[in-house]
Amino acid sequence: MDERFSIELPRKACTVAVVRDFLGAALDASGVDTESRNDILAAVSEACGNVVEHGDGASGYLVCARIQWEFCDIEISNSGRAFDIGRPTPPPIEAESGRGILLMHGLVDQVGFRTAGNGGTRVYLHKRFPSQPRPPRQHSSRERPASAPDSSGTCPLGAPGSGSIFPMVSG
Repeated sequence: MDERFSIELPRKACTVAVVRDFLGAALDASGVDTESRNDILAAVSEACGNVVEHGDGASGYLVCARIQWEFCDIEISNSGRAFDIGRPTPPPIEAESGRGILLMHGLVDQVGFRTAGNGGTRVYLHKRFPSQPRPPRQHSSRERPASAPDSSGTCPLGAPGSGSIFPMVSG
């Protein structure tokens, strides 16, 4: 199994739920276990929420996903103001925000950030699955599984068997 898709959305708060629903359906259709599915969706929601809240200068953002039997890779990118991750530290106990990056680290196996010289940030999330995934759900004639993006290269997740998805900086 090597399912891929990308979705480009406007930088609006309501689109975080769209990504969560779309990705959740793709993970379900791919047979991903419930705990891994929930961890991925929470981490992706945090990353997309950060783009919406802090992606100044970007009108939208792109979410690319690759789901295989052993793992799932997600990349969330925008062309707004570059984000300097530094070292995430816990906020003061009374703070109402500032825990998203720490939460992402706790939910997935690998988190990375990459900034472009001309602005923009890419957030990379990698989650390994337990060794025995459940079989994929069968699709009815009315349903269609999430499909991969075309071969135009719009999704930066690379080709099957290409090794590293893209260079990243661990954060």
